[in-house]
Amino acid sequence: MLPRQGRSNGRFWVSAVAALLTMALPAKSVVFLSTDDPDFNTTPPTGDLRDSGWQWQGNWRGFGGTVIAPNLFLTAQHVGGAVGDVFVLEGRPYPTLASFADPQSDLMIWKVCG
Repeated sequence: MLPRQGRSNGRFWVSAVAALLTMALPAKSVVFLSTDDPDFNTTPPTGDLRDSGWQWQGNWRGFGGTVIAPNLFLTAQHVGGAVGDVFVLEGRPYPTLASFADPQSDLMIWKVCG
């Protein structure tokens, strides 16, 4: 959107550049408003919430990947990767065999061996 007449063009361009950088740079964080503890919500729950979904979270190139079927997991395309790279789930390595990019989003489905 172009700035309205009478607004500072300098402020507009700073905002525009900030918005572009925010969209272009990958982020590895989640913000919790209830705490400033960096270890908050970083381990699977126990008790009644055990096996409530954390068991389907694996490691893909230092980022998260979510299992969606026996041989498939989902992650962001911008994380990258290549066939043959390894997805780690519950400490076990699973080499990738193929990838399927969604051209309409930043999602990528990977097929693994195992």
